[in-house]
Amino acid sequence: MKYLLSGLSLGILAGLGLPSTALAKQPTVNGIGNIQNTKEIRGAGCSLQRRGNKGYVFWSVLEKSALMNIGGKDRVLKLVSATPSAPRVEKKGSRSTEIYKSGRMTVRIDRVTTRVCRKGDQECEVTGYDGKMTLKIGDRQQTIAVEGDCGS
Repeated sequence: MKYLLSGLSLGILAGLGLPSTALAKQPTVNGIGNIQNTKEIRGAGCSLQRRGNKGYVFWSVLEKSALMNIGGKDRVLKLVSATPSAPRVEKKGSRSTEIYKSGRMTVRIDRVTTRVCRKGDQECEVTGYDGKMTLKIGDRQQTIAVEGDCGS
């Protein structure tokens, strides 16, 4: 019975065009997938991955625009709002929200700072984050857990 119910829920979620939690670790054709053109991911910037996965789902340089794979295609989204606005001093536990848009697609990222550089540490160049990313297209929505960092 347990397998029947989980198979049924997978079928329902697949019918909505959104992955279930069991499918969330895999790239998806209808929602958030891993960025295909990884040559674009280089240098200083911010990157996010599905929690526990190695593929990048988000890449941003200077947080003015971002690269994501949505619906099986790499797409550029523009930053439309950020709270709190930069620049700011990062502390462990700090919270931030960013909203990116492209056409009918809206992506909201809610982050919590998990790792910061110690003051005066010349070796450290990265701030770490955990959070969630929500993709909305029309009345459809997908939320995934993410982790990543910003820096060089």
